[in-house]
Amino acid sequence: MYTSSQEKSQRHQGRGALLLLALCLLLVACESAPVQPRASARGASCPSTSRLQGAGSTFDAPLFAQMFTAYEQTPCGLAVTYLGGGSAAGMNALLDQSVDFAATDVPLTDAAEARSTHGSILHIPITLGTEAIIYQVPSVPSLLKLTGPVLADIFLGKITTWNDPAITALNPGHALPGLPTAVVRRASSPITSR
Repeated sequence: MYTSSQEKSQRHQGRGALLLLALCLLLVACESAPVQPRASARGASCPSTSRLQGAGSTFDAPLFAQMFTAYEQTPCGLAVTYLGGGSAAGMNALLDQSVDFAATDVPLTDAAEARSTHGSILHIPITLGTEAIIYQVPSVPSLLKLTGPVLADIFLGKITTWNDPAITALNPGHALPGLPTAVVRRASSPITSR
């Protein structure tokens, strides 16, 4: 079946709005004060909360920008503001209660969650992302074949040169140089504890 990109975009926006609605309802349900319903323009009973503030993952920020814009147009839509300052900043803001929700690239550790003074924190998966492996090997004109186990061994420091037998076996016909592999990693963990 053929679906236009506009139809796919509308379908994804609708799903995103429903997911955000569920998240907002969970957040409102967790408030300590009783919630007084308000009526929407279409007569639906809506939570009294009309604004949410979030912070955290910069990876999620573009998705949230689209979801929150679409959600604000729904009958009980809330104004949602999101600051993508990084996972650690978002989680610290949530634990300090300066935001209503936070997004993070990884779930909170037990030690970090123990800092919550208002009970347990609900983790809701929102989106998935992929990682791209980028490499630069001089004198190799085409793409190299690398398997999951070989990549793992490079990142674990078990494979330290580009002409390692495991890599050359996957790439017959290429004269791979004996240059060292150099793994570049993120400078800090997405979640830090104070």
